[in-house]
Amino acid sequence: MPKEFFTYQQQMEKLRSSGLAIEDEEACCRVLADIGYFPVVNGYHRFPRPEHPGIPRRRHFWG
Repeated sequence: MPKEFFTYQQQMEKLRSSGLAIEDEEACCRVLADIGYFPVVNGYHRFPRPEHPGIPRRRHFWG
């Protein structure tokens, strides 16, 4: 049975539902295109996170 693939928009919605804050969708799409969904969710890649007050450290941030 063929595997169903999700669009980048669908992948972003899934990431948001897991608590990921995404402000820059273009940047998020580039990351998903470059390294893929599963390395992101499994934490194989560390992303620079700007220091912004009010954003909990346990959440990742693109934007």
